[in-house]
Amino acid sequence: MAAGKLRAMGVSGLKRSPAYPDIPTLDESGLPGYEFVTWHAILAPKGTSSATIETLADRVRKVMLSPEVTALFQKNGLEVIASTPDELTAHLKSESAKWQRVFKERGMRAD
Repeated sequence: MAAGKLRAMGVSGLKRSPAYPDIPTLDESGLPGYEFVTWHAILAPKGTSSATIETLADRVRKVMLSPEVTALFQKNGLEVIASTPDELTAHLKSESAKWQRVFKERGMRAD
C-alpha cells in the first residue's frame, strides 16, 4: 500500500484501524454488520489453579500494555486488548456462539 501498488478496500473490524484511519470498515463500505477479526489468547490446561492463572494473566497484561509492545502492535495495525481471564472467557463464549450461528445459517459443518 505504501508503494502505491495495492489499494485497501476496507478493514474487516467494526471500527477503523488506528494505524489506517482513512480506510473505511467494510461495514461502512456497504456490507452492514460485516466483522471478521483475528485474535490471540494464552490458555492454560484444565485444572490449573486460579492463583497460577491470575499470576500469568497479570504478568502477560503488564508486558502487553508496556509502551514498547503496544507501539509495536499499533505500528503493525494491531490493537492490544489485555483482558482478564473472565473477559477472555466471555469473549470465547461470544465467538463460539457467533460462529456456530454462521455455520448453521450456511449449512456448514466441520469434518
